[in-house]
Amino acid sequence: MKINANKCKKYGIGCYSDYGPTFGGGNDISIASYANLTMYSFSNLGYSFKRCDYSYGKKNAKIFLSGTFKFQLMEIEVYHKK
Repeated sequence: MKINANKCKKYGIGCYSDYGPTFGGGNDISIASYANLTMYSFSNLGYSFKRCDYSYGKKNAKIFLSGTFKFQLMEIEVYHKK
């Protein structure tokens, strides 16, 4: 996956007290609170995290990770490297 370094410095990871981790400036990957109980997590790749075969906001960018735009997670691990 090609990453736009300028956007990632500014928008790489978002941390919010009432939501799970968010990745990318356009919420390329957004994990909801209680992601194992809800269908509020979603992906919309292409703003900060790019591939040449899809564009931000297009259907293939929204379903790339899970096969659907919104999804429920069974488990997630997020690591931060200092």
